Amino acid sequence: MSLTIANAKPLLKNMNWTFFFSVPQKIKKNKILGIVFISIYLLLASAIMAQVKPRPSEREHQAQLLIELADSLSKEAQYDYALRLYLDYTELYPLEKDIYSAYEGIARINIIQQELPQAVDIYFILYNKTGPGEKGLSYLYQAAKLYDRMGMVEERNGVISEILATDAQTEAAEKARMLVRFDNALQPKPATY
Repeated sequence: MSLTIANAKPLLKNMNWTFFFSVPQKIKKNKILGIVFISIYLLLASAIMAQVKPRPSEREHQAQLLIELADSLSKEAQYDYALRLYLDYTELYPLEKDIYSAYEGIARINIIQQELPQAVDIYFILYNKTGPGEKGLSYLYQAAKLYDRMGMVEERNGVISEILATDAQTEAAEKARMLVRFDNALQPKPATY
């Protein structure tokens, strides 16, 4: 038998409501009971608040649409249009969460279009924004690799030295150490007589 409003009325009428009305009095007399009720209330409130997700602002929504469109155009090899949108994003939304993705998109397109010096500049911008943490050092390492591709050995070595000077235990730092070991292995050994 399903519970409907019609057959629920007698149940509600015969229910002992005195317990609910006596709760405040019980709390006054029993502090432990009060703590239990307050804890239950707080748990319920936090559970409800967790379900209510804040809606993104109109600005955040526009920023997200712009980066999604730029990413989509980049995947479709529409690099000029994608680059324009990534640049627009960096100018219009410099404080939004996808700013790093926009700069990474610019660097990626620069590399595809063989504009390697511009890509290096972007990686330095990203490094300056993130600092010498794991992410920042990975940007520096990307810049070092591009210097290598351009045959700019002195600049590459300068960036590698900067990575190693942090003494960080990151993937980029380990790659930089391996690169130094590889360079050292290629150095001609002094002749022994």
